[in-house]
Amino acid sequence: MFGLLVLALALLSPGRPPDLNPTQSEKSEKEFAFYPGGRLEISVALPGNIRITGWPKAAIRVEAEKIVHSPDPSEAQNLLKQIALRITNAPATARISTAPQAPGAQTELHLVVYVPLQKTDLTIRMMQGDISIASVNGSIEATLEAGNIETKDLAGYFSGLTKAGDLNVDLAGRRWTGYGLSAMTRRGSVRVLVPADYSAVLQLETKQGQIAIDFPDQLVDGEAVPLQPVARKKTQSLNAPIGSGGTPVRLATLSGNISVQKK
Repeated sequence: MFGLLVLALALLSPGRPPDLNPTQSEKSEKEFAFYPGGRLEISVALPGNIRITGWPKAAIRVEAEKIVHSPDPSEAQNLLKQIALRITNAPATARISTAPQAPGAQTELHLVVYVPLQKTDLTIRMMQGDISIASVNGSIEATLEAGNIETKDLAGYFSGLTKAGDLNVDLAGRRWTGYGLSAMTRRGSVRVLVPADYSAVLQLETKQGQIAIDFPDQLVDGEAVPLQPVARKKTQSLNAPIGSGGTPVRLATLSGNISVQKK
């Protein structure tokens, strides 16, 4: 009895406050055949993160985790049941969607999605959280109300917008394969990692921030020329080819800094 009393006092001591909002979670997964070149639409109205990765299979795999924060275990179980994750699919089209969370509820939905890397077109709409997309070739559009967007080793066409969050772009290979990349944040920083031998046209702009370049000088008519942003009032911009030029990589922020770093 004395031991139980000591444990209770320890849990209620100021150094270790009790967990007034415990977490309950539920995991699920689904995999289905999907032709490369098809289109996947993801529309999530709950907070959480989405990670999309290309893989060599002609299939889509969805791994989901529902999370509820509630001091009442029975209420948490009811809220878990209310998080309806809808997945509909055909051989070349698929849709993943949710309804908005109940008023006052503290719920999250985290998704890990594997898609055919050879070619998959994606449309992603999300309210709050981070989006990460890696190793996918296709026409990709991502729209986010609040959160960060991260891309790595993409090809095809990418268009991204976050109203409040950072952009992290990791370019790979020797040049962009496809129609290019265009992304913007209204309030957040932009970070670009570029291989030293990459060829593209960098088009960068910040309305209220600084552009920092850590990249080798470019050879113009046999002379080394550094990449220098142009300042006009509060706006800084850069429009310059690197390597042998090529596809444009457009990145912009209305309020935040931009950094270009050599990989």
